[in-house]
Amino acid sequence: MTSRHVAPKLGLTTQRLRILGGLVALLVLIVVIGRFVWQSPAPALHENAILSVERGDIEKVVMVTGTLKPSMQVNVGAQVNGQIKKLYVKQGDKVVKGELLAEIDPTIQQSELKNATARLSSAQAQKRAAEATLIQYIKAYRRQVVMQRDGSGIRSEYEQAQAQYEAQLQQVNVNEALITQSEMDVQTAQANLNFTRIIAPISGEVLGIVANEGQTIVSSQTAPTILVLANLDKMQVQTRISEADIQKFAQANPSHSM
Repeated sequence: MTSRHVAPKLGLTTQRLRILGGLVALLVLIVVIGRFVWQSPAPALHENAILSVERGDIEKVVMVTGTLKPSMQVNVGAQVNGQIKKLYVKQGDKVVKGELLAEIDPTIQQSELKNATARLSSAQAQKRAAEATLIQYIKAYRRQVVMQRDGSGIRSEYEQAQAQYEAQLQQVNVNEALITQSEMDVQTAQANLNFTRIIAPISGEVLGIVANEGQTIVSSQTAPTILVLANLDKMQVQTRISEADIQKFAQANPSHSM
């Protein structure tokens, strides 16, 4: 009887071992991942926060539109008639209170001052002459009074001396009134001469020049404007608020501009 030897199939066995090893490795990986997921803490669905309560303000806001304007704006004009001789500022210049802005030709005002001064001098001279005459009339009247007392005087001469004295006294009073009026005329003429120098009434910035050099200014009831001056350091907002919203305001409420 003849015996047979069968050779083992090595290629098939090796392939099975590889497949089996892969399955084992996959199983180990699944176990590791499952353990990691199982041991990880689940995220909290809700977290309770503790906050402290504080007292605060409840704001009521009213939105309005307005116009931003300087807190102080002045139309600088002339109080006398004449021709603008010189402008010393231009638009955008900053000036201080009391600074010379413009000058009007002072020829007319200087002439008026001279005439007023001359009238005052004449009135003063007339008063001095009237007072000198009054002194003479006083002496003559006193003599007549004495003569009337001792009976040596004439009645008509006494009455004449009295009338001259009283009339001259009235003349002196008229001269005094004339001097007072002349002094007022001098003061007015001096003021008009001073008005030919246009002085800044406030400190601020020149917003605009209305008149030009050489232009004739005629002052009637209102002073013609030469330039506009404003203080821009402090501004104010002019606006309109409805009756429904005005009730929400109180003095010293804060305001904000945008």
